[in-house]
Amino acid sequence: MIRSIMVSVVLLWSSAALALGGDFQLTDQHGKVFRLSDHQDKVIALFFGYTHCPDICPDTLSTVGSALSMLNDPDDVQVVFVSVDPSRDSPQHLNGYLAYFDERYVGVTGSWSDLKRIARQWNARFNTPEKPVNKGYFVDHSADVYVIERGGKVHGIVPYGLPAEHLANVLQGALSLNENTTLVSSSLVDLNGLAVEVVGQTDRATVLHFWASWCVPCREEFSDLEAAKPTLAKLPTDFYAVNLGDRQEGIHRFLADYPLSYAMLSDRTGISERRWGVKTLPLTVVFSPDGKELVRFSGAQSWLDESFVEELSKYLR
Repeated sequence: MIRSIMVSVVLLWSSAALALGGDFQLTDQHGKVFRLSDHQDKVIALFFGYTHCPDICPDTLSTVGSALSMLNDPDDVQVVFVSVDPSRDSPQHLNGYLAYFDERYVGVTGSWSDLKRIARQWNARFNTPEKPVNKGYFVDHSADVYVIERGGKVHGIVPYGLPAEHLANVLQGALSLNENTTLVSSSLVDLNGLAVEVVGQTDRATVLHFWASWCVPCREEFSDLEAAKPTLAKLPTDFYAVNLGDRQEGIHRFLADYPLSYAMLSDRTGISERRWGVKTLPLTVVFSPDGKELVRFSGAQSWLDESFVEELSKYLR
């Protein structure tokens, strides 16, 4: 089965934090009503798949199990497997399937339309036919694991294929948090947690490149952006990569797998949406020395293309 990627990425912010995800109600493998919000006393590992998946889904279930075995308090994590194949994955079938992995796992399903709506909430994707004409179809679907903090906030998103140790680190980070922790900063912060002001502070233009760990085009763009650093360093600008939503420790772990050596800032409070109207990712915004927005480039850019660099540089002269 071809590993899928999410090709459309939309970022929506509330006034306080990244509004990715949200509560939903489906039916679990025992035929009972399942609400995600009923499990907010635990850290949740959530992912989408289907039981007839030949490789990715059983691999992910095994990886999650290995990650749980590395934790000090695995019972404080609730694993939720959302089946995107309602025609074949009845609650009874889900129950038998998950019994091969771990009795603590919860499998949920629902109507095709409900699953489509929930997938949109979580920026997930699947192509299950609504009314299958045969039972031998494969489903192309996204395969990231969403780690959700106590209280319901997304802590991080772990792409498919990373080792169990990586997932365990993200889960442990979420477990170690105080659910009553509040975010009071109204500024971007550096990776030491210090508030910084970067727009309109020097006699040079400023470029802010917005990204998030769950944004597949962002990850794919990193290699070109890193390779273009010597060229961009010659431009009269201060360039910052601004992460939206991830915690500092999560950014460090992510950059170990997807290197990007630009000056890195973090936005956990939604200032990017309130101040600059950031709603889509990836996004690159150019500001004049006095803080006026000059241009924005939506989507992944061809950073190694001379014509794009020339287009960018004309706003910096």
